[in-house]
Amino acid sequence: MTVYPRQFMSQVKRSKKADGTPILPSSVATKKIRMEIILDENGNVTLKDEYGYVRTMDML
Repeated sequence: MTVYPRQFMSQVKRSKKADGTPILPSSVATKKIRMEIILDENGNVTLKDEYGYVRTMDML
């Protein structure tokens, strides 16, 4: 399986709204997309995503 990060990011941004929107997003938090790739014992691949905000201070 090949994952194209930019295509994945644009697909998530178009289909979802970021979770946990802060009051002042530009000064308090930044958006993040987390991708989880799950491979089961039969070789099936599942992609899960998490789209939300992370506090700017947590990124330092």
